[in-house]
Formats: sequence, structure tokens, C-alpha cells
Amino acid sequence: MDVEIKNARILIVDDELKNVDLLEKTLFRNGYQNLKSTSDPREVLTIIA
Repeated sequence: MDVEIKNARILIVDDELKNVDLLEKTLFRNGYQNLKSTSDPREVLTIIA
């Protein structure tokens, strides 16, 4: 896959921690390393600021 895509900043937001964990692990195993995640939708604005 293209290196630029692998360097994309990815924000995972889900109220189920299991889903967040699964997505983080799956993306990381596939070469994505710039990951942020939260299960609190109120935290999204703080993360992206």
C-alpha cells in the first residue's frame, strides 16, 4: 500500500472499547501507525485540536 496512506492520521471513535481495540490492532498490524482513539465522543474535539 502507498506510504502516504500508511502515514495517514486516523481517529477511531466508538462507544464500545472492544471495537476500538479491534480497529487499533487491525490497523496497526496493517502498517498504520499514526492512530488515536477514544470511546468518549466529547474527547474528539480535544484530540483533533
